[in-house]
Amino acid sequence: MRPPSASRLTPWLLLVLALATLAALAGWTLRTRAEARRQAVTQAQRSASQVVQSVARDQERLIESASQLLLGLAQRPEVQTQNVAGCTLLFAGVLKRFPQYLDLAAVKPGGEIFCAGRSPEAAAGFVEPADVHRSMETGDSVLGRYTIDRASGKATISLSTPSVDDAGVVRAVVVVGLDLTWLARTLIETPLGGASLLIVDRNGVIVAHHPEPERWAGKVLDEPIEKVILAQGEGAAEGLGLGGVPSVFAFAPLLRDAERAGDATVIIALPQNAVFGEADRLFRAHLVGLGLVALLLLVATGVGIDLLTRRRGHGLSRTVRRPAARHPSAGARLMRERGALTAVAPVEGAARTLDEPQHSPGVLAGAEPPPPAVPVTMPSGASARAPVDITTSEAYWGFKEAPFENSPNPKFLYPSPEHEEALTRLLYAVKYRRGAAMLTGEYGCGKTTLARALLQQLEPGRYEVGLLVNPSWSATDFLRELLYQMGVDTSENGRFELIHMLTDLFYKNYRAGRDNVVLVDEAQLIEDDAVFEQLRLMLNFQLDERFLVTLLLIGSPELRDRIRRMPHLDQRISIRYHLNRLDYEQTARYIAHRVRTAGQPRRLFTDEAVKLIFALTRGTPREINNLCDLSLFVGYSKRLEEIGQEVIRQVRSEAPPSPQGSLIPIDRANKRIKGIQS
Repeated sequence: MRPPSASRLTPWLLLVLALATLAALAGWTLRTRAEARRQAVTQAQRSASQVVQSVARDQERLIESASQLLLGLAQRPEVQTQNVAGCTLLFAGVLKRFPQYLDLAAVKPGGEIFCAGRSPEAAAGFVEPADVHRSMETGDSVLGRYTIDRASGKATISLSTPSVDDAGVVRAVVVVGLDLTWLARTLIETPLGGASLLIVDRNGVIVAHHPEPERWAGKVLDEPIEKVILAQGEGAAEGLGLGGVPSVFAFAPLLRDAERAGDATVIIALPQNAVFGEADRLFRAHLVGLGLVALLLLVATGVGIDLLTRRRGHGLSRTVRRPAARHPSAGARLMRERGALTAVAPVEGAARTLDEPQHSPGVLAGAEPPPPAVPVTMPSGASARAPVDITTSEAYWGFKEAPFENSPNPKFLYPSPEHEEALTRLLYAVKYRRGAAMLTGEYGCGKTTLARALLQQLEPGRYEVGLLVNPSWSATDFLRELLYQMGVDTSENGRFELIHMLTDLFYKNYRAGRDNVVLVDEAQLIEDDAVFEQLRLMLNFQLDERFLVTLLLIGSPELRDRIRRMPHLDQRISIRYHLNRLDYEQTARYIAHRVRTAGQPRRLFTDEAVKLIFALTRGTPREINNLCDLSLFVGYSKRLEEIGQEVIRQVRSEAPPSPQGSLIPIDRANKRIKGIQS
């Protein structure tokens, strides 16, 4: 029998439970928001850092190409003979063809500007006499300082190269002013919403800003963030940006030379409202959901309290009325028998009927009620929870999906420094239409996964991609397969007709504002050299200012050897990169990354196990996947809490050899690997 106090407390318990549930949901919502904002900041800093590094690399390429140009111009007779008319015409033509240069000037050894692409007066704004003098003394190119060109208002840096005749006499110094606003192209072509690019000199003066250069150029960076950026040199930070806007910053030196690293810093600033936009949108959605849950809980609590109150009142009135319906002696006898228990017998008896079962007419009024049910107690040492039947290795380890599949899932791409560099170079080749790029790497190093990650980052509306993954065709079959992958299904067998169809397709995509990309994976498998020749000829599809198609070749080290034997194709590959195996530290991070990406935050492999994995696999991702996948399965069959080196040794030593790597036979029904004792 439940005591009366329990009945009175039940409504309050319902209310307390409802409030506790609401408090827990509110805490979960706030924690989710904080985690989402933290991840948003991390992702924003990472994306901004990639842009910063890309801008720095673009400037290195800009300076290198300008240096090559100056070396050629310095040997021209118009410069060495100080032919003003011929030199001016020459420089003007160069500026027309290369918009990344603000101006060109030729300076006499005495310091007088005798030739300029625009005008000597305009050239005086970026020609530094000290740089000219140092270039003449050293006989080498000299890089000037970052400044703002007075004539154009654009950020610039000068590069001076001496013009030396055959007798070793310096006849002139050729100076070029580089247009640093050209570096903003990387930011323009990178989807970072609301981002700004700044170039700041060592004094904190903004020499370049995108967008709104005319508004911010020449201004000084706010002191708090200036101190952080100039003190660290490279990294990420949060603070107030220009105009007092809370922002996330990524920054790095624009020059890699240690002596001049502080000359200028490139900064990417992301407003926090853009960084947290998605996280805040989810938070607002969670708040709406929390409000609905709170409303439902309060309604349900109110209904429950009302029902309990009605039930108690109804039982009381029914008990009080019952004696009047019987013979007076029966009611008095009942009261007398229970009167010994309490002085207020009728009221207490009425209250008790709320919880006691009603007797049937055949049961005596004075009979004892049936005894209460005896609670069942668990045996000593037994768990209070029923055992959970875990039927898969993924469920046992708490994964949402298998972490070590050897499928090229971009979600699981581990961003090692080499993989990030490779991805950056391939993206650069595609977005800047560099013609051809080649990525090679050891077997199982993640080339295909990286290629899928690249394609995932290309906007479908802007790029038309032909992905070729089994390139063992003849030249005609190659053309037909490429057309099919780019959306044209044809039964045409004539090689020239197929080339015409492909040319028409490239021009059609160009007119529609889409770039053509051809990616050949496992390119080392191409047997017919005529296919390589066809790839070379494809690079002839170009306009005056750009290629119509970007070719990406991905394959094993054998591909490099094949390409070297084809100089006509080798010379057209402007970007190359080779992926190596992971070192020990990267192997440890790689394993942790895949475990975490699959949904398990805790560490599953001991340090000793990771060291042994690295020793056995030599840091090859595909072999790491095979070994870790089978080790997790053995750990699941043995119900282990973590994977130690003894499991790794068992899998490596006892598993039957399999030519297909990870395809070792597994007996899923008995939860073991065939050939390995559980």
